[in-house]
Amino acid sequence: MEVDTVIGDTAYSGGENLRLAEDGKRGFELVAKQHPVISNGFRREEDKFDFNKNAGMFVCPAGHITIKKARNGKKNGKWNQSWTYFFDAKKCKTCPEGAD
Repeated sequence: MEVDTVIGDTAYSGGENLRLAEDGKRGFELVAKQHPVISNGFRREEDKFDFNKNAGMFVCPAGHITIKKARNGKKNGKWNQSWTYFFDAKKCKTCPEGAD
């Protein structure tokens, strides 16, 4: 069976479904609200970064979007791979949100 789109609630936005949706051969569109633990981790409400699903990037509380992302870890290793998101350092240095 070929699947083009999967629609579901936050239970469908788990890591395995996200990986399958991005897969070049079996990829599909995943329409599901992302679980807050996946997108934000365990953070305080005021430190929350939003995830823009259309861009596949994070947006900081000041409204700046990440400029790139990189996958970390070995593909066939026993440890999970992770994503690292990068913000524009020039914007962060002058941002009033970061000044305490």
